[in-house]
Amino acid sequence: MQRNNKNTIYLFVFALFHFLTSIKSENSTVLNSEYPWLRLPPTPQLPYPHHGQYAQINNISIWYTIYGPENGTPVLFLHGGLSNSDYWGLQVQQLQSTYKCILMDSRAQGRSSSSSANITYDLMTSDVVSLT
Repeated sequence: MQRNNKNTIYLFVFALFHFLTSIKSENSTVLNSEYPWLRLPPTPQLPYPHHGQYAQINNISIWYTIYGPENGTPVLFLHGGLSNSDYWGLQVQQLQSTYKCILMDSRAQGRSSSSSANITYDLMTSDVVSLT
């Protein structure tokens, strides 16, 4: 009985994956809806010039960049999962004249590298504290 349930789950996951990969972007509601509230905006870009750097932290390369005055109040921008720092582009444009805006790509996301270590909240916190 348990084996049949496991096979059913595998079959469902396979079918779902096949369905999702067969969808063409021109049919996507979030890209082409006639209603603007159903469309996702394009990913913002970071202001120019941006000079990304890498810091070696916890056996990986963490990508980061800094905008704004050196003596400005620091604001650290952390993006959500499966994302990168580019999503903060609009906020940085508004804040960089007053604040020291520090952006980083989390481990295994964006321009930062990964390792074989399991990603945990403690490890990600250690990455952030080590960078700052």
